[in-house]
Amino acid sequence: MADGKKRVFKEDDGIKELGIQVILSPFVLSFTNLFINGVLQPKESYLVKKGEFCLLTEDVPMKDTLLILQMIKA
Repeated sequence: MADGKKRVFKEDDGIKELGIQVILSPFVLSFTNLFINGVLQPKESYLVKKGEFCLLTEDVPMKDTLLILQMIKA
């Protein structure tokens, strides 16, 4: 969930009730998708690194906005 201030999200920012959240290196993934409030974001709007992802947009998501980073590893 977004806090309305930051654009870098780390593994510790995940929903605690879902257990340990791991953000894998993009080098071991086939592809990633980022959804903000259920809307797929263009690849140019974010960067994934091991342990974190960063929004490259000018605006940050409003407080309590749901962010889902989908990681597909084939």
